[in-house]
Parts: sequence; structure tokens; C-alpha cells
Amino acid sequence: MLATVQKHQDILLSHPDFAERLRSIFENRPEFKKMTDPEAQLYDGFLDNSDRVRVEAVRNAGERELADFHPDFQDERLSPLLLHYKARSFPNLLSEDELRQWEEWRTEHLQAQMPQFMKSLQRLAPSATDEQQFILQELQLWLESVLPSVDS
Repeated sequence: MLATVQKHQDILLSHPDFAERLRSIFENRPEFKKMTDPEAQLYDGFLDNSDRVRVEAVRNAGERELADFHPDFQDERLSPLLLHYKARSFPNLLSEDELRQWEEWRTEHLQAQMPQFMKSLQRLAPSATDEQQFILQELQLWLESVLPSVDS
């Protein structure tokens, strides 16, 4: 192993401009696009210990406790995620305002995903068997059934 390290050191020393080029690459890299979707933002960084405790409390809370449970998260990404968790797991717990927020997010999310989803169905359709055609049609009907109505 030491021989491998020595070999790599010799290679680096014989190319003094390599370190400068590498540094330049990392300094000039484009910034990642800031995610606006709360579910995607979760991957932007780690939670601090106090929020980990609060997240665990949410996970352990029963339906009745969760109805009026408003932990004071330090990380701004977590409050929208709590709303999503409640909406998916206990939709009857949502206040009118929470339900409105959830429906707005759900509508935006589904509408953003729909074009690619439909393209995928159309791409698969020509080579699909009868059974697969049925499944593709069912998927399209499912999408239409979960899309919020335009007038809501």
C-alpha cells in the first residue's frame, strides 16, 4: 500500500499544475439549483440534534397527539414535512389552512410531474402487449383521478 501511495505522490509531483487545475475546477463549479420542494430539500443537509429529538417525537406521536402537535423545529425544512406527514398519514387531522396548503403543494407537484409521466406512458404504449396496454391505461386513469380539479 505504501508503494501505491508513493507512486501516486510521484505522479502528482511530476504534474505541478494538476493541483491548480483541480482547485480551479472546484472554485468555478456552478451552484446547485436551490430546491423548493420540501421533500427534496431534506437532502440539502443534516438535522441538528434538537430537531432529531423533535422528529422522533413526531414519529412516536399518536393520531390524537399529532392533531395539535406543533414542535418548534430549528430547521425550516421540517415544518412543511410535518404537514406532508400528517396529510398522508392522518388527513382528517388537517386544519382548513393545512388542507389548503397541502392541496396547493400536491397540485403543483402532480402538475409538474404529469408531462414526463404522460411521455413515459406514450413511449411505452407502441411496444406494449395487450395486458401492458391495459396497465398503461389504468395508470393514465389513476393520474386523472388523483389530479385535483381545476376549479378547486
